[in-house]
Amino acid sequence: MSVGRLAAAVLLLWSGWSWAAAASVPAPVRVATGLVQGHIAGNTVRYLGIPYAAPPVGALRWQPPRAPAAWDGVLDAARFSPACIQMGGYFGSDDPATFGKPFGDEDCLYLNVWTPAPVDAPRPVLVFIHGGAGVAGATSLGVYDATRLAGELGAVVVSMNYRLGFFGAMPVAEVQQDHAASFGLLDQLQALRWVRDNIAAFGGDPDNVTVMGHSAGGVAIWTMLRAEAASGLFTRAIVLSGIPLRVNPDKTREYGDELLRRLLRRDGMLDRDDDLDAVRGQMGGDALRDYLYALDAGGIIEAAGELKPQAAEPDDGDDVLNPVPTIVGSVGSEASMLLLKRYLEHDTLAFWDLINSGRSDLRVSDFFGSWTYLKFRVSTYFANRTLRGLVDRSADRLAATSVPVFRYAFEWDRMPQPWRKLFGAYHGIDVPFLFGNFLDGTPNFSKFTWAPQTVAEREAIHAALVAGLRGFVESGDPARYPGAIEWKRWDQKHHYTVVR
Repeated sequence: MSVGRLAAAVLLLWSGWSWAAAASVPAPVRVATGLVQGHIAGNTVRYLGIPYAAPPVGALRWQPPRAPAAWDGVLDAARFSPACIQMGGYFGSDDPATFGKPFGDEDCLYLNVWTPAPVDAPRPVLVFIHGGAGVAGATSLGVYDATRLAGELGAVVVSMNYRLGFFGAMPVAEVQQDHAASFGLLDQLQALRWVRDNIAAFGGDPDNVTVMGHSAGGVAIWTMLRAEAASGLFTRAIVLSGIPLRVNPDKTREYGDELLRRLLRRDGMLDRDDDLDAVRGQMGGDALRDYLYALDAGGIIEAAGELKPQAAEPDDGDDVLNPVPTIVGSVGSEASMLLLKRYLEHDTLAFWDLINSGRSDLRVSDFFGSWTYLKFRVSTYFANRTLRGLVDRSADRLAATSVPVFRYAFEWDRMPQPWRKLFGAYHGIDVPFLFGNFLDGTPNFSKFTWAPQTVAEREAIHAALVAGLRGFVESGDPARYPGAIEWKRWDQKHHYTVVR
């Protein structure tokens, strides 16, 4: 080879290497607190683990979120942050080693951004709030990975962690003080303010933000629709299996007192439950507050066990302060998964092994006795009717404000038996269809749902949902791009958009 041709080949190789290196490491973006380095994922650039608030630790444990500190240099946004601390289980982790013990970290107020490559503006923004009953969940779960969704929508997608359990809502008067809203909700609002102030750097349009939440995340969106503090932070909403709830203050106070009893008993400061008020008075408010702030986070989680921080009940009020175009969704059998633990004759680890076993010889009798299964089916039937009615009424309330409302019912249930008979179109089954993440190769809570013979139809439903989502986040009209799903506006005739 001549020297000239050798030089040309070296130059070509060098140019190709440089281009590939540049493509895999895009230029950092600048947010209010510093530079952030993203990484190529598919046809998107993703930025993981960006702080949107100061760590809620130490003196900030039960305080409203504060602005994050600025940093020097460039933040390498290559990894998800830890989940917010919770009791480990399959709704918050795909690792059975975390089940039944404190899992995650108090320092968890981080968000993630996926934006189509190249990063240019302006694009619609979709902000996702995960579910988990307000006590579990994490953005790092594979089902929530937005690499595919952001690319297909041509939109910037954001997800955030927020405080959970008794760290997200602490109903002990000495701690709660003047903070009427839950800290978890305040975290979500802080994340939305971060989006408003910073998303343009990622190619997002801060004046075109759709907020989407599943289950507890959907409940949070209903609260935002009625909260003055959320005014102007989003232009559209998507509520997946969530209804308006209001906190029962008396029951919630009882939960806070019960947690306090458990902690004081554990630490040898309370002999009898009836003595709580006396011990409280002896300690005084400041000392009790200092005691709770000094406790180990994992110890609080263990003492709480399955005790929830708030008692909530359906709210039939009509105070919609922030009406925006909204998609309201539910699934065919909301209650089956929600009632599971009440009747299941297996512990968490045994059930996890079954749903990830891939066995084709399982029967209903492997999960329930005959009488228990009958009670499960009857309870599920009546609970499903009640829940569907509550979702319908919530859609009615919003439609009464004259904003466009679209009400979908997700009824696909073609998973293998016995799962179809046990759960049907269960709570959360629509989420992987929306994100396009059918996780059939690694252990996860939905693995039992996916069979090879349904790949084509699942992909078709995903594509149809993405067409509707794209139209909605761009213009508020899910029928903007014609597809296999016929989107109907919810009105007095109650037109369901059925997905099956």
